[in-house]
Amino acid sequence: MENSPNTRSDNNLLRKVVARFVPYTLIIFAISASLPAVVEHGDVIVFEENGPVEWLQFTIMLVSAVVLLLYSRLEGYGSRELFTIIALVQVAVAIREMDDTFDQFVPFIGWESPFIICILTGILFYWRRKNAISIQMDTFIRTRAFSLLWCGFIVTVPFAQLVGHGDFLKLLMGNDYVRDFKRVIEELGELLGYLLILIGSFEAVLQQKEKQNDNSNSG
Repeated sequence: MENSPNTRSDNNLLRKVVARFVPYTLIIFAISASLPAVVEHGDVIVFEENGPVEWLQFTIMLVSAVVLLLYSRLEGYGSRELFTIIALVQVAVAIREMDDTFDQFVPFIGWESPFIICILTGILFYWRRKNAISIQMDTFIRTRAFSLLWCGFIVTVPFAQLVGHGDFLKLLMGNDYVRDFKRVIEELGELLGYLLILIGSFEAVLQQKEKQNDNSNSG
């Protein structure tokens, strides 16, 4: 029996998703596998403030925000307002990640100044576009992109912050506790969470393009 157009379309979509998620997974495996070599050559200093890991985290979150902002502006379709809100949150997280650097270059209150500006801009933008954002969120919450972004948040905040908490590790490790363990666990958890957020941002854009193509074909 010949497959219907809808079945062929679903199969094509499945192949495209699998073709993207395989590289996503391999990238995470590659980064994880490279950690022993990184630590061997750089010691735990790579996880310190303003170290390579923090700069990588900052870059990942900034790229995630740029992806969403550029798409929302260039396409002007679908989830423009929602993507803008998510991007502002990502920029705020990136600023918080590099708080020491911003403290050196931003006068008066340091990193808090650009961070607060991002948050207030997001609140004001939401207040002005809350109806559109609510409608877009109702659709977006059903997508794989939302699931990836949510998983990234869970890994970054509850897991990385609580499992990497000093008091917990002191109770767990007793006299073997070294403060460097706390930073390594926390930073690695955040790095994984940020990678999931980056993947979720790419998937959000790609899903909007798929939706746009479906609407064009049906029209």
